[in-house]
Amino acid sequence: MTIQDIVLLAEYEASKTSSNIKRKKPLHNRFSYISTMKAKHTIIILGLGYCLDFLGTLFKITHAPKADLVLTIAAMLKVFGLLLVLYKLISYSKLKDFLNS
Repeated sequence: MTIQDIVLLAEYEASKTSSNIKRKKPLHNRFSYISTMKAKHTIIILGLGYCLDFLGTLFKITHAPKADLVLTIAAMLKVFGLLLVLYKLISYSKLKDFLNS
């Protein structure tokens, strides 16, 4: 075995082990499901938040238990849905053409 063979073998082993190392995904790839979510799904989330808000208000009026929990979940869904709708608007490629017309 020559020195060149040893160097080639070491390079091969180093490349083989470095490809098996699991690397963390970049942040923009971790949440790629948000960018693939359709606009109708974001509107459904926002609408569900408003429906739960209505139900939570009815529960609050009738002094039903856990009305505060329903209102809290509704508020979270509304904020999350609104942020998703804003993200969809900002990332929409034809938004600039629409705003400039």
